[in-house]
Amino acid sequence: MGENNQQYDVFADVYEVLFDESLYLSWFNYATASIQAYDKFLGEDDFWLDLGAGGGQFAVLMTQAGYKMRGLDLSEKMVAAAQVNAADADLDIDFWVDDMTTFTLDQQAAVISCFCDTFCYLDGEEAVEATFRHVYQQLQDGGVFMFDVHSEYQMNEIYPETSLVVEWDDAVFTWTSNQFRGENTIDHTINVFMQNENDDQYQRFEELHYERTLPIETYKAILTEIGFKNIRVTADFTQDAPDATSKRIFFAAEK
Repeated sequence: MGENNQQYDVFADVYEVLFDESLYLSWFNYATASIQAYDKFLGEDDFWLDLGAGGGQFAVLMTQAGYKMRGLDLSEKMVAAAQVNAADADLDIDFWVDDMTTFTLDQQAAVISCFCDTFCYLDGEEAVEATFRHVYQQLQDGGVFMFDVHSEYQMNEIYPETSLVVEWDDAVFTWTSNQFRGENTIDHTINVFMQNENDDQYQRFEELHYERTLPIETYKAILTEIGFKNIRVTADFTQDAPDATSKRIFFAAEK
């Protein structure tokens, strides 16, 4: 196994251990409530596309609820994990490796979702607008687009100078967040120290995550300029409007 593949496997395993599984149910509850709010009915040939589908847990929940799901992710390992998770649930879900900024579909989707602050990894307003325009093109008329992002409060007040350390018998995980690039940005530095099997030495793996968010009104203006309508803005997995201390902002809009 190459060093890069080994590093990715290490981080993927750590994220699986640390991630709060209950969040998938929270996204499920938000998504089903939102689609009902639009009175959107998916026909027999309609499907719901999840961007950045990860290990497919959200898609599995939605399929079990009766929705025809498809999912894409940039990571081959995540797509492989999603396929295994679907098979374990005895479900037939189409997952494939693709880029959410350039993907193409054989037919337009009825719903497109993108959760877990995935759009915060895009580099600035122009990249967000370009990706939203692409999503609009891949969505059928009357289709619904929904996504979430970190709030400005989360980026500017909660994340900066925070840290997390988790220790296991043979590994140590550290996560630090700093605001090096200015307001509405955050840089996460993640390290895993793994003990070698043959000696007491530790091997260090590092991963950097760069995130950026935009003001709520900017996201709304971009969606409106592209042609989306009936824009709903809520917070923290609920159908309630955000306030000054909301941490995660959700958007839903209709084509």
